[in-house]
This record gives sequence, structure tokens and C-alpha cells, in this order.
Amino acid sequence: MAVLDHCGESELRVRVPTEGFARVFVRFPIAGTDFLPFNAVVDGGFATFQERDGIAMNDADRTLIDSALSAFPTLIRHAVESGWQDAYKLANLAVPTRPLSGEAESGELQWWQSAVLQTATKTATNPLVQTEKGLLPVLANGETPFASFPVPAIDANATYGLDYDSLYSLIGAIKAFNLPKRSIAESWGDIARQWDQVGVPIERIGLEELTEWLKECGDSVDDLPIDEDRFPWLARLFLLAANLDDQNVRGMVNGLLPDQNGVFRNTVSEYLYGDGGISSEVKDIAASLGEDLRSKLLHEIMAQALKAPGYDKANKLTRDMLDSSDGDDGEYTEARVIDTILEQLGERLPDDNQFNEDSDISVLNASARLVVHLADNDEVHKLRQCPLLTAGGGIVHLSGSQQILAPVTYWPKSAQPYDELYAKRRMLSDRYCDHGTLAKALNSLISAGLVIEAPLFEGRRAEINDINLLREMASSHENNAGISVRNGTFGQIAFLATDLVQRCGQDRETAKLLLDFVLNVAVREDQSWRQERSFSANRSGEQISLTLNGALWPFELKVRSWIPVQAPDADGIAPMPANESNLRGIMDSSWLRGNRDAVDLLHEVFGFRQLTLMLDSFGAEIEDDLVDLLQDPDLVKAAANNPDAVRFASDLTSVHITLESVQEFVNDAQEDEGLLDLLADRRERRIRVRENQSLGASVEDLVSENLAASGFSVRRTGIGSDFEIAAEIGDVANLEVTKDRESWLVEVKATRDQRVRMTDTQAKTAVTEGKRFLLCVVPVDPQNSSPHTEEVRADMRFVEGIGERVEDLCDDLGDFEEIRADITTQTDAGVQLEITPGPARVRVARSVWEEDGFSLDELAARLLSQ
Repeated sequence: MAVLDHCGESELRVRVPTEGFARVFVRFPIAGTDFLPFNAVVDGGFATFQERDGIAMNDADRTLIDSALSAFPTLIRHAVESGWQDAYKLANLAVPTRPLSGEAESGELQWWQSAVLQTATKTATNPLVQTEKGLLPVLANGETPFASFPVPAIDANATYGLDYDSLYSLIGAIKAFNLPKRSIAESWGDIARQWDQVGVPIERIGLEELTEWLKECGDSVDDLPIDEDRFPWLARLFLLAANLDDQNVRGMVNGLLPDQNGVFRNTVSEYLYGDGGISSEVKDIAASLGEDLRSKLLHEIMAQALKAPGYDKANKLTRDMLDSSDGDDGEYTEARVIDTILEQLGERLPDDNQFNEDSDISVLNASARLVVHLADNDEVHKLRQCPLLTAGGGIVHLSGSQQILAPVTYWPKSAQPYDELYAKRRMLSDRYCDHGTLAKALNSLISAGLVIEAPLFEGRRAEINDINLLREMASSHENNAGISVRNGTFGQIAFLATDLVQRCGQDRETAKLLLDFVLNVAVREDQSWRQERSFSANRSGEQISLTLNGALWPFELKVRSWIPVQAPDADGIAPMPANESNLRGIMDSSWLRGNRDAVDLLHEVFGFRQLTLMLDSFGAEIEDDLVDLLQDPDLVKAAANNPDAVRFASDLTSVHITLESVQEFVNDAQEDEGLLDLLADRRERRIRVRENQSLGASVEDLVSENLAASGFSVRRTGIGSDFEIAAEIGDVANLEVTKDRESWLVEVKATRDQRVRMTDTQAKTAVTEGKRFLLCVVPVDPQNSSPHTEEVRADMRFVEGIGERVEDLCDDLGDFEEIRADITTQTDAGVQLEITPGPARVRVARSVWEEDGFSLDELAARLLSQ
């Protein structure tokens, strides 16, 4: 029976018997039965001892107690359903600690074990526990929810040692567990512990059971079925564990530290570090290289939660679990990560390696992203370790103070035609001009000073201490020995002294291209060469002020040896400093027309005579007018005294030559004996050239007519040869030569003086085409300015296999081009390499075409019969 009292007019409350109150009655209480672990009393016809201090616990007594215990489940359920306060306390059931009969060997305690287990099991199946989901049983019954009970200890069987409220709130946040309401939870926990000791399979949860259950939920934080923010919840779990001060705790919570992907890590078998301030961008860069850095780092929110006030022990426990083998207190710093990324980039994109589009593009993008990040964070010293893609498709790592040029398409339009000045590995790929990461990297590299924006730029020179260079740049040509100018800003041409000088010294075409760039771009777009500036200099430890020209490039070109020159008595080519003589050898006079800047530079820096520069700048037509002017004393006087009286003033103006410059020229010409003869001679040469060109064109037309009349189809080519001929098929004007149709190339040479010369291109075409190339020589009477068709047909001679004769000379042509000297080399093949002022030519001896040549009729017989 239950002991009840009223807690209101109609409400009943279970009263737990006080200490010493008997639990067995036989009409009256039986003394010594207060130790029985029930909160109800049993009244029946038990066989009592004479002293009424116990019962015999014979078969009859046991039957009565069985009967009473069998009513317990119904009683407790009724009490709970009837709303009796503290009704759940009736569920307090356990095995007595000693036998009621007092006989230890009677087997009574074993009987109690069985009886209580049976009663408790039946009771546990009833919905008795008040939870947030209502009344729930203690034992599971199919899909019906059941109650769970927190145990404030390291495990469910250990001595209590944890704060109950902390454990209760942790477990209460888990959706899968149904805890008794907090007001009754600890009392129910005591009941559950007794039932557990009897053998009822109750779910009791200590720290170990909780952590094992969590590990079985899944591999990540997202798998935890928790109703609140998971990271602070985990921090509370670690705090609870740390407060136990038990050496086994670390093993329990291991596997519950989340990385930055939210995945739980076992720090015994896996590395896990603290995040020492690594940016998201660096983590993303590492990920693009296949390095999942986030999987090695403790989750940021978890780490932040562990730094909350009062979490010191939990934070220490976590830090002790992180890897600290590198002596960095378990933290992975951004500097360390960047060093690792740079090492990977160096291994996957090594210096001088050829770029592979398929396998390397992601690595190149990673390098570009790192460039931007380093530049944004002022870590320029590490930028040089980032691999870059060059214009030649190779990989380069900048070393020391090395720089590289921006992509060609990034240059100003005026500079882009001169990209052949530079080796491909000295320029970035045009990929860096695309939108996206590579373009951002280019801007960062330029800002950091590693990339030069264009060939012509204004920039800082670390040091100038070259005596010759300083002397040329200084306004007063005093002794500059021991002077050093550091970190001065000058107009410059990229890599002029380090690269271009060497490249030009070995290749005439490159030297010519550089001069072209200087006279047509640099001199116009960089006016710093017309300025003087004051620079701070050091002379033997003393700071001085030095006035220098604002540009470096004109004077580097003057003092360096960069123009390849072939001396008559020397083998090969040697670079020489620039002067008027060798500069003219690679200069096109047309560059000076309308280009006053170029004229001034050549005069002021390289010492060209203004008179001859002006002559070069006028052009052939104006020069002819000047010859007429200088031959007429009246006109000379008029031009000298009154430029407006010059009869060709309008023509001069049309080519941007001012009347003042004409007047200056006329005045200088009067003082220069022999200039008029020079101009007249040049005009005569131009007249002869024009006449020869006219004769050559006329002869070519006559040769074409004769070839067509002999049964050949003729098509003009004009590149290394004049015509392509074949056996006539269909429309001559639409001649199409295919692989299955044989054709020949014809180069026509008309000669009045029996000399025949072939250009570099013609000679090389002859070598390449072999027997397919035919040289057609047409001797013309010097007195005959208009030969007829019949005359040409009778005199023309065709030479086959000329390529074999000139092959040995072709390799020399490029070396000797534009050399201003008279050199002739003879071979046994009847050809000569003729070098005179102007482009080199191959001269074909008269004997070759007179003795070895054949007529048009012979040609037709030889070719059309095949």
C-alpha cells in the first residue's frame, strides 16, 4: 500500500516513509524491516518472529511478497495516471542488502534478485517518466520512445564526479534522448541506477557512453542530431571532460575534434593543427593544388568557442591533442603554409620547364592567386618564388633583383612591333592580359616592381658607377671617378645594358630593329633625354649633387658595344660602340623624315653632322630640288636671305620640312666644299636605278611573252623569283600548279654591262628549289633602251642548277649585309659574294650564263617534252 497525504483539497501526494519506518506490517509494523528499499509498505499474514523483528521468509511469506510485488506496477501506474504528486517515487525498487530472515545461507537474497527484477521490468514498460514528450516508459517497446537517464560520471558505472546540470543540458540538446524533466531527473537517476543494478536494461548515459554514441552518429559535425549550435555544444562537452581531470578523458573525446570541413578527426592517427591566422584565400590556393589544408586545421568556430571565459581547461585539453611535433605549439601559421605552397609550385612548375596546357593551367592559376595575395599583404620578398609563364611558353622563377617584361599586348601600340628585340623568356605570356586571376597577378607584379610595363619606361636604377656612362650623362664632363649614383629615376629601355646589347652585338637585324625603336619610338615618347636633373651622388663617402641627363638609354647606347661590324681583315663579327659611321650602316634614312627628335638625338648624343642629317631627312625628291637650287647662285642667295622666295617651298612644307631648315641647309652647304658634287652623284645614281628598273620591267614582260609563245603557262610570283611556268593547260591567267603537275621558277636578270647579281632572297630561293629554279639572263645593248621581243628571244639564256653554285655563299650573306666596305670572295663555281656599300649580293660570272646557259628553244625542248 502507498503512504499518502493530502496536498490540497482533492490532490494526493505520495509520502516516502521516513528513516526507520517499517516496510512490512502484520496488522502492526514489523521492526527491523525499514531497510527494505521500497517506498510502499506491505501488510499481510506473514510468519513473524516472536520478537516481531522480522519474518521467517518461508514459502508462504515469499508467496505473499510475490503477490504484493506483482501489484507494484499497477499501483505505480495508477498513481502516475491519477496525478498523485511524487508518484514516480513508488518506482524505487532494489534488492535488499541483507535477508529479512537473518539467514545468509537461505538463498533469500537470490530470490529477492529475481522477484525485484521481474517487478522492475514490468514497471519499466509502463509510461511512468515525465519528459518533454509526455509520459514515457523506461524500456523500449517497439517504436515507442523511452526515457534515458544522465549519469554525472566518467561512465555509467563510475562514482559521480561531474556537474549534473552541465551533463543534463548537454544530453538534453540531443534529439535522440528523452530525459526526465529537470525537477525529477536526479531522483529518477537514482531509481534507474537501482534498476540497472538489478539487471533491467536501462539507458544510463555517462561521459563515456555519450562520446561513444556521438562517434557513431557520423563523421561530421553536421551529423550530430543536436537542437542548438553544434560548436559551442562541443566546447561544453570538452569543458565537462576537462573538469574530470582524468587521464582517460582525452581518449574519450578524441575523434570529436572537428576540422575546418566539419569532419571529426582522430588526433592519434591524423594530424590536426590549430589555425594560426591562415586566410581563406591561402586555404583555397592550397586546395587548388590538391592540398586540403582545412582538413588539417581545427575548426575556427570550435577554436573560438574554446577561448570563451571559463573554458581554459577545455582549451588546454584541446591544445594537448593537437600536433606540436614542429615546435609551433600545435598551430599552423600562414607563413608556413605559404612556404609549403611555394615549394609545391616550384616542384610542379620548375624553372625553364615547358608549360603544359592540360596539366599545368591549374597550377599557374594557383601561382597567380598567390602573387595577388602576397602583393596585397606586402610580402613582396616571396613573390620572386612564384613561377611565371613566359611568352615562349616556358616557366621562369625570378631570382635576385631580376625583372621581366609585361606581355607584348600590354605594351603601348607603338612598341608592340618591336617585340623581336627581346628573348621570349624575358617577356610574360599574353595570357596575363586575359581577364581574371592572371590579369590581377600582372597588376600586382607591376606594382611590386617585378614586371616592367613596357620596353620604354621610367624607373629606378639601383646604382650607376660607370665612369664613361656618367661622363656622357653629366652636364659638365669632369672627372667622375669614384662617383656612384644610387636609386635614381631615369628614362630607360628595358634590359638594354644586360640583354639587348649582347643580342644586338651578335645579330645585325636585331641591332637594326633596336635603332628603329630608338629613332621612331623612344626619342619621341621619352622626352627625358632632353632634360637635366639633379641627383644625389656619393663620391668616396661624401654626398654631392650631380646634374645628369634624365634618360639612361641614349648614353648606354653610346658607351656600350652593340653594333656588329665585320672588319675586312677579321674573322666573324665583333660588336662595336655606336658612332656615325656604323650607325649609318644599320639606319634607314626614311626614319629621319619629319622626325626632328631623331635628328636632334643623332646630332647631340652621337655626333652626327647636322648638315648630313638634314640631307637624309629630306628625301630624294627634295634632295633633287636642293641640287637645282645649289647649282643656281641666284636661288642660293634668295634662299639664304629670304626663305619665302624658294620656289619649292610648298613641296617642302608637304613633307614637314620647314623653310628655316632649308635655309640652314643652304647656308651650311655653301661652306661645305664638295657637297654639291656629292648630291649630284647621288642624283645620277637614282636616275640610273630608275632607268634600270624600267629596263628590267620591260625585259621581264618580253620574257613572259616569249615563254607563253613557246608553250608555257606563265604566272608572276615576285618573291625570290619573277615567274612560275608550266606546260600550258587551260587559262594562262588562272594557272594553278598542283602536286601532280611540274612547274619551274624563273628569275629574270637584264644586264647592260654583263654583270648579273642576285639578292639574298633570290639566292636562297635558288638553293631551296634546286633544279626547279631557272636563272634567265638577258644581255641588253647599252645603246638600246627599248629592246624588241625578237631581240630578247634571241639573246636570253637560261641557267639550271644555279642553287648548287651559290649554296656555299648563302650562309655568309646575312653576316655581310649592309657592310660599308668593298669585299669580293671568289668560288670555283663561277659565282662571287660581292659586298659593296649597301646590301650584299651574289654575282654570277659571265661564263656561267654564256657557256652553261641554253636558249628558249632548248628550254622548251627540255621541259615541255618531259
